[in-house]
Amino acid sequence: EIEPINSIDGHHTLNRVRFEQVRVPVTQRIGAEGEGWTVAKGLLNHERTGLAFLSLSQRKLRIARSALAEQPQHAAETMALRRRLARLQIEIDALATTELKVLAETAGGQPPADSASILKLKGTQLLQAITEVLIECAAYAALPYPLSEDGLPPRERPEPKYAQAEMAQYLIARSASIAGGSDEIQYGVIAKHVLKL
Repeated sequence: EIEPINSIDGHHTLNRVRFEQVRVPVTQRIGAEGEGWTVAKGLLNHERTGLAFLSLSQRKLRIARSALAEQPQHAAETMALRRRLARLQIEIDALATTELKVLAETAGGQPPADSASILKLKGTQLLQAITEVLIECAAYAALPYPLSEDGLPPRERPEPKYAQAEMAQYLIARSASIAGGSDEIQYGVIAKHVLKL
């Protein structure tokens, strides 16, 4: 049974899927009997490696830099945003190094380690932070449903042009804290299997 889930950005990109009374022939089973969770964890680590959102974050950072270049140069807020972007660039570079390490291990024949949780957690946090900067740069133009003075939707979107698309990205980026395992689950995996706490 497939039940659509409309996300906060107003789009249908997710579904809730239920399987009832499903039987899988033994010939179609993956792994040994009783090892389903082990197989699932391996698949989740592959998924989490891809959920670092590295290329998306790099692209969003370039958009944020361009957006910031259009801000008044004298504003203290602009300088604070520039510092935030510089810190985010450093963190993205560190994330890229971690992702290359995980990918090198995978290319060497090893399955993605539990350090994939670090990629997923940090990648989610960085993407969300970058979208926040973009929304701050766009100010009121980022309102999801801006109204004109007469209360009707405006005929033209306010400048800057990127604002509406970035608001949608900002909203959907919130769901990344749940997809592929919530942030809380990632902290638990990192504590138990990476840091051995």
